[in-house]
Amino acid sequence: MRYCLLLLLTTLVFTACGDDATAAGGETIAAGGTDGPAVADTPPAAPPGGPQNAGQPAPQESGGQQGTSEQTSGFEGDACITDSDPQLVFTHEMVPLEDIRHTAPPGSVFSGMLKGHMYFFVGDGIPVQEWSGYPRSVPVFAPVESWLRSVHVYENSVAGKQALEYEFVLEATCEVWYRMGHLGPLSERIEALGPFKLGYNRVEQPLHLDGGELVSYWSGVNPGGNVDLGVFNTTVKQTLANPERHSDGFHDQQRYEDCPLDYFPDDLRSKYYALLAEENTFEPVKTHTCRRSVDQDVAGTISGRWYIPGRYETVMAIGTSLLDSARISFGDYAIPGGVSLSVGPDQPTYIHPAQVTSEHCYQSVKDDVYMNLKLVTPTNLEAEYGSGTCTDRTPIETLTVER
Repeated sequence: MRYCLLLLLTTLVFTACGDDATAAGGETIAAGGTDGPAVADTPPAAPPGGPQNAGQPAPQESGGQQGTSEQTSGFEGDACITDSDPQLVFTHEMVPLEDIRHTAPPGSVFSGMLKGHMYFFVGDGIPVQEWSGYPRSVPVFAPVESWLRSVHVYENSVAGKQALEYEFVLEATCEVWYRMGHLGPLSERIEALGPFKLGYNRVEQPLHLDGGELVSYWSGVNPGGNVDLGVFNTTVKQTLANPERHSDGFHDQQRYEDCPLDYFPDDLRSKYYALLAEENTFEPVKTHTCRRSVDQDVAGTISGRWYIPGRYETVMAIGTSLLDSARISFGDYAIPGGVSLSVGPDQPTYIHPAQVTSEHCYQSVKDDVYMNLKLVTPTNLEAEYGSGTCTDRTPIETLTVER
């Protein structure tokens, strides 16, 4: 059986995002860094070319429900090692409730990406000024009985030093997989599986984890102070603006993105919803409806994920914040250091991106910055970033992108 698409649940570039800067009032512009409340995320890279294996991996220890060789995860025939349960409910907290300051659902626009995972904000949200090791201040637990399938290792520069962060991909049931990010150090049981090299590490003998078992800690490295949780359910079939791209064997997992908040028990879920906050200002948001990144990927408009030919990850993303500010974000590949702009609903150039079907210019009311976006065809966009205003422009960068 093939295992290559198991690798596609999450993919990473193994370098740090820059420090972020946030301006008050929902207006954020960052040059030479990322944007928003210092949310640090690692942009995706091309999936690793993992080995082709003929047999199903045996669990490292008993205790979980192991599937048969006939079971598949739905990732185009990849074998799963658990029984079927597409309606899985998590049994434990992932991070202690008392350590969570804010939450945010999938679909945030940061670092040239539409984020396919949610955030638990547990740190200060400011750049780290000194580094003497992992703080071990916020433990991270497996939210349900699971099998560890891969460990991703990437390197961040913090206070002039290099520190490792970890991301896990775990199988909970044959249909439900999840990823946890911005972790470090590893638990003793996971550490014993190593050493792990930078990049992708397949766990050859998947490790059984009990629900509620300590797996790591918030790393303390990322200035956003966030821990990530993404959930993929193969019975969920999202419709994206370019279905062909998301069935190309590389981006398929985005079709299965689901809302992590809704996998927790009712009482815990309601508490997480009560902690939802606007991504840029942390202003409280009252809703019980979970946004997904696919909700921002709107065909025939400028809203969504944008790529350049031959490159796996997005270079640009357009959408809205939880309080409907228009968000335009260029990744580091498009503009060194990355640059983003937020335009609130009360500002003169505001139009909801999902309502822009031809051309529109957004400009900052506080900074000398504009972004002009022209939808040339339903799947092609010309984006211009520069200094000045929409009526008096000095272009800095022009990019042609596609769905």
